[in-house]
Amino acid sequence: MAINPIVNSDFYLYFCNPFISSKLPVLQTPRKITPDNLKDALVVFKIVSDAPDEALPGLFYSLLKSSLKEIPRESNPDFWSFGGSDGVHFKKREIVQFTSGNVKIQVIDNVLSFNLIGPYPGWDAYFPCIKEVLKHGFEAGYIQGVERIGLRYISELAGLSIFSSLKQPLVFLFPGGEGLNNTFKSELFGTDYTVVLNLADNIVRRSVELGAENFSLVDVDVFHQYSSPLQNIDLVLAETNRLHIIEKDVFFGILAPKFVQSRQPEY
Repeated sequence: MAINPIVNSDFYLYFCNPFISSKLPVLQTPRKITPDNLKDALVVFKIVSDAPDEALPGLFYSLLKSSLKEIPRESNPDFWSFGGSDGVHFKKREIVQFTSGNVKIQVIDNVLSFNLIGPYPGWDAYFPCIKEVLKHGFEAGYIQGVERIGLRYISELAGLSIFSSLKQPLVFLFPGGEGLNNTFKSELFGTDYTVVLNLADNIVRRSVELGAENFSLVDVDVFHQYSSPLQNIDLVLAETNRLHIIEKDVFFGILAPKFVQSRQPEY
């Protein structure tokens, strides 16, 4: 079951963004909560380079192999493109992957991405890893600019209903009772950012070991496509921080204060 509210509607302002709505008080955003229940925290940069896209993974491999732990290289054949009258062409895409603590760094063509391979270390530890890789790329001349930045944080909450833990609770009722496997999606187009919010409530997962298990998901995707590439690393880092703040404001802005307090917030 899913609903898709109108973008920029009063419902979104009331429900998701207390910072731009007069209907809700402005609340301080926690620095962290425990447990954070983060399934993944993805940070992605679409880079502009003088080097061909297909050469960038190899260049970054040479650049980073001495300072980061390498994940064995592989080629991804699951890429295809239309070749006009010749039909569809399948190509191999080179993938370069490294790790730094609980963070995986990956380069595919002109996309540089970071995500989790263990517990979330917190933004204060995550961001320096991102900064260091970007710094190497800019200093080596492999990055001339960044044309898109995106952050996507996905939280998995076992054994609870996220719809009932919101500032504005959501309830879906069938004639025969309350629904399961409910989903909700909303989008907000700001002047210098876009937010895509996805919620999944009372999802039923079955396994041989645990049997039936209910969980909920909160998926906050914040990104911006720049009209002109950002050519200064300090500006790229500032924009990354700005989008991270928006991501946190949306996440905590939709949750009921009682729920936030139950997660041992630190300010």
